[in-house]
Amino acid sequence: MIFVIFSAISILYIFYLYKNYGEKSQINLKNLRLVLPFFVITAGLIVVFQIDSGIHLKDEYSKLSERNMKIRENIKIIKNNIPILEEQVRDEPNNLRGNIMLGKSYMLINEFSQSAQFFKKAISIESNDPDLLLDYIFVLRKIDEKKNKVEIINTYEKLITTNSDNVNNYNMYLNYLFEINDVKTTKLVLSKVIENPNIGNKDSYKKALDDLNKNTQISHMVKIKLSKDVISTLQQSKNVFFILRSDKPAPFAVKRMKSAQIVSEILISDNNIMINNSDQLPTKVTLLIKTSNEDFVNTEMKTVYQSDLISLKNYNNTEIFVDKVLIN
Repeated sequence: MIFVIFSAISILYIFYLYKNYGEKSQINLKNLRLVLPFFVITAGLIVVFQIDSGIHLKDEYSKLSERNMKIRENIKIIKNNIPILEEQVRDEPNNLRGNIMLGKSYMLINEFSQSAQFFKKAISIESNDPDLLLDYIFVLRKIDEKKNKVEIINTYEKLITTNSDNVNNYNMYLNYLFEINDVKTTKLVLSKVIENPNIGNKDSYKKALDDLNKNTQISHMVKIKLSKDVISTLQQSKNVFFILRSDKPAPFAVKRMKSAQIVSEILISDNNIMINNSDQLPTKVTLLIKTSNEDFVNTEMKTVYQSDLISLKNYNNTEIFVDKVLIN
């Protein structure tokens, strides 16, 4: 609307700019060639404005606004109902329906920690409901899919037992394992799918397992030897990550060790390869040693060592000696 008003004012301005006072003619026709292009451009801009402004989508915006209002109203109702449901569950701790409703209510308002508690209680009462198991997995992953790895894997295993022929459950499980780079469990799940006689079209699963096995046959790729001073320094950290990084954005291999596990020789093997990179082994990598208080790779890790490029052409005989690291 502002653009339309501006265009109208501009037209009036041009009109009076070329107006000849004291004459009957309002516009000097000699200047008409200068004015017409302006009118054409202005008209074109008005059309473009009408399209880009979304005025023609006014009804859609109104519907979207109404939907948002309904969502806000529903959230308000959910929040008002939570205390009532909690009182019911306090009186009847084994109330399956009450625990499920509380889990779903907290999930809908993004209170995932609270939601997980009630879903976990509901599963302890009835563990064969696939929708309940999927909701529990969802909130656990929202909280932290790496910290909750053990619980998530156990829940996926329960999900598989509810219907061992449901390939969608296997696919969701495999996608999660792929994201957290659990090679060992990925192989086991792929084998279950392949061995299941009631699941058809297994070519993609067979290829995935073959690729993993093909690229994880090396007993170890890099042997890292640590000096006594380095061992002493690293043992002061809760977690130590040995990372091989190629020219790709994601690490090629990652090995996490607790402080008590740090010894004079560390082997980075096939089990430490990131699944994303298992299709092709690099010829050169850089070794990074990082420390962290968390049990998983995160942005807060501190780099205490970085090597020069290491050749992996002779995988079983690649060694690197680390005699000094930065002090935490």
